[in-house]
Amino acid sequence: LILLAAEYILTDPLKASDYANQAAALAPKDDKKIKADASFYIAWSLYKQNKYREALGVFDQAFSLYKEEKDKSGMANCLNLQGNVYRSLSNNPKAFDLYQQALDLRQKTGIEKDIASSLNNLGLINKEMNNYPRAIAYYLEAEKINRKLNDAYSLSYTLNNLGNVYFQTGDYQKALDLYNQSFKIREI
Repeated sequence: LILLAAEYILTDPLKASDYANQAAALAPKDDKKIKADASFYIAWSLYKQNKYREALGVFDQAFSLYKEEKDKSGMANCLNLQGNVYRSLSNNPKAFDLYQQALDLRQKTGIEKDIASSLNNLGLINKEMNNYPRAIAYYLEAEKINRKLNDAYSLSYTLNNLGNVYFQTGDYQKALDLYNQSFKIREI
């Protein structure tokens, strides 16, 4: 049921939440991992429905369960999505703090795809706070990892975001070059 929640979270958050609730109800009482995963997908579903305050509370529950299980990846995913919630609420300093905590945990797991994702989020939030040099630095780190992993989708996304920073700073040629690189990768 957790796999079904994961499958539907981006396309049908209500269905994902329903599967997560079923998983939580059917899980053995002592299975904190399933309860943590279920809480995570319920919170994510609330976030996708713009129910931000509710989502934060459920993310906190999931984080606590992941922490009890010493699941750094699960903890980082909670922090990352909590950062998204605070970004949606225009609380960029709080979002930055949560993204940084997620990156710290992800670096301990060594899962490079997740590290690149956190770096990209830190780039986004720094761009929104008009800290363009830091945004560029984070995006360049994410780009390097995405190239190493040969992750075309994430690389394209990062290059596009990097282009947005250069556009914002008035370096239109650099922005155009990055947009073109991003577009070419997406065509493949």
